[in-house]
Order: sequence, then structure tokens, then C-alpha cells
Amino acid sequence: MFDKSSLREHMLDKRMSLDEDTVKNSSSAILNKLINLPDYDNSDTILAYYPFKNEIDTIPIINDALSKGKRVGLPVTLEDHQMAFYEIWDISEVKPGRYGVMEPAMDILVDDSDAFMIVPGVAFDMRKNRIGFGAGFYDIYLSRYPDLYTCALAYDFQVIDAFEAEEHDKAMDVIVTESQLII
Repeated sequence: MFDKSSLREHMLDKRMSLDEDTVKNSSSAILNKLINLPDYDNSDTILAYYPFKNEIDTIPIINDALSKGKRVGLPVTLEDHQMAFYEIWDISEVKPGRYGVMEPAMDILVDDSDAFMIVPGVAFDMRKNRIGFGAGFYDIYLSRYPDLYTCALAYDFQVIDAFEAEEHDKAMDVIVTESQLII
């Protein structure tokens, strides 16, 4: 088994080596699976993220949710590894935030514990465990909202058989890749 640090580094290197066409095609395949999930379709609020460093492109997903009249929130990082989700009505309503990640320009808080949350990650396993960038923002947020329905988007290569999860790690409800749904 990999340790988290070396697995994170390996996966980030592999993700950063992807070309634009691969990111686009993989993201499109994942979008097609995601929008057909009943939990996504039935949710009035989507908590998403703006893509960063070759992550699955969530912009088409955000636009899909907005076109269906869903509330969409994107994260803003705060002090002490906290984050909050602020509403957007158009994908253009973002600005560079902390760490170079695009964040909402508006400050209308979305605090919906019944939301469908799209969670980024660096690596995942078949038990639906997640490794993020290592700062703990999502772990802390999810500990405050344990009942959120969580959906991770990943390239096939980001999902491995198993790694050691920590007690505070919350397994995802579903992971969507180009070729599979891990439920």
C-alpha cells in the first residue's frame, strides 16, 4: 500500500501530465454519468468546485445545474482550514481566491445540508475513501455536515484498490469515473 503523501504526489504528477483533449473527453464522459444520477437530478442545491490543475472540468456540470434552476455554491477558503459555499448564478461570477483557485465573487452563503456535493480529490479507493490536497478543508467541512450526499469525480487512474483511511476521513457516497460508478 502507498502512504498518503507519496500517493498524492504520484497522482498529482500523473494528473498534471494529461493533455487538454484527455481532460475534455474524460470530463464529458463523467458529466454524462453524473447528470443521470437520481440524487443529482432530485437535488435543488449543488455544491461544486471550480476546476484546478487538470481536475475534472466541472464547468459544464455547473452550467447544467444552473440551466435546470438549481442553486449552485462554490467554496471559499477561510481561516483555520475552514471553507464556506457561496452562491453563483453564472460561471463568470468568480475571481481568483486563496491558493489561486477561482472562488465566487458574491457573498451569499449557501448553507444547505440537503445539497448534492461534488467533492474534488487527488486519489480514491474502491471503498470510496478520498485523499485530497492535504490541507483538510473538505474533511473539516464534511465533519460539520455529515449528512451531505457526496459525489467524487475522478479519472479512472485516480481510483486504486485500497489505501489506509484515517478516522476523520469521510467515504464518498459515489465516485464517478469515465468508465464506472462506484456506489
